[in-house]
Amino acid sequence: MRLDAIRQLDIGGYPYQVELVDGDIHDDDDENQNLAGEVNYSELRIRLDSRLPEPLRKSVLLHEALHALLYQAGRTEDNEQIVMALGYGITMLLRHNRAFATYLLED
Repeated sequence: MRLDAIRQLDIGGYPYQVELVDGDIHDDDDENQNLAGEVNYSELRIRLDSRLPEPLRKSVLLHEALHALLYQAGRTEDNEQIVMALGYGITMLLRHNRAFATYLLED
């Protein structure tokens, strides 16, 4: 499945729209810094740079979804280190243990 098939993620009971963006995504705090993705909590939107290769899009989407999960749980302070560790860690855990990923998705 490609990312363009995912239009929305339910995160903490809220429907976050997922968008691929043509062009740079700038950090609100530093206009000179480009981002691979960003989450906007008030607009319930996750934006990803469309130029990212597909494997990286997966990691960035999970990274932004984790930001949203932590925000919905009341963790609004800077949590970039936690999100980086969990995002790449969970991605690799699921990629290298497909039976585990399948098991988690079973009803």
